[in-house]
Amino acid sequence: MPRKTYREGTLILGSSARAARTLTEDEIRHLGEHAGSYRDFWKAYRTHGIGGRRASGLPSVRDHPVP
Repeated sequence: MPRKTYREGTLILGSSARAARTLTEDEIRHLGEHAGSYRDFWKAYRTHGIGGRRASGLPSVRDHPVP
């Protein structure tokens, strides 16, 4: 099966990986910032859970530190 290729700066969506649209220059510039925000949200969830309560059975960030 041939591999799909996409132009740089294309938003790819779905498990079948379809090109949705071309990203704007502003969106491309802010990708790293947005990724950092999601990482911070994930760390807070792992530590505190939703509403300050950790989900049962969810290990602490201290148990599995993030590089």
